[in-house]
Amino acid sequence: VERNHKLAFALYKRAAERGGVVGQVKMGEYYAEGRFCEQDIQQARSWFAKAAERKAPLALFNLGVYALNGIGQKTDPLIAARYFMRAANLGFDRAQYNLGCLYAEGRGVAKDAKMARKWFEKAAKLDNVTAQRRLGLCYLHGDGVEMDRRQGMKWLTVAALNGDSEAKKLVDALKSEGIA
Repeated sequence: VERNHKLAFALYKRAAERGGVVGQVKMGEYYAEGRFCEQDIQQARSWFAKAAERKAPLALFNLGVYALNGIGQKTDPLIAARYFMRAANLGFDRAQYNLGCLYAEGRGVAKDAKMARKWFEKAAKLDNVTAQRRLGLCYLHGDGVEMDRRQGMKWLTVAALNGDSEAKKLVDALKSEGIA
């Protein structure tokens, strides 16, 4: 079958208008990126909001990113944290990672190293490589967990093996210093 982007757009739009959550998320993406339509951040937010009402993790995550970065709205880390929490509790690794970052930085939530580590660990176990690196650093520095170089190196190595170039640099540096 030949690709027909116009038809795909029309079908997703019809599905979205009928309440299909996948169609709603896809329409949000189309309007956010300006693919096959004019870019319209407010339309994107509107479609994501409809999908978020139906507990679509990607829609919740995207609304969190918009709130955190002030895309189409005023920057609001508290609202971002709420969206990330909802998506994270649905098992969405990118939201879990972002929530960990918010706790680590104290943005939109109280600064809490233990909570940051908790969310990094959840995302790391779902193969989020950036979370794997951050979790390794938590163990190496004793952030939110008792310092444990073995666990730190384990998670940094996992991240490096999964393609995280920063983790690879850290592993190499720690090995050259005789720490690993």
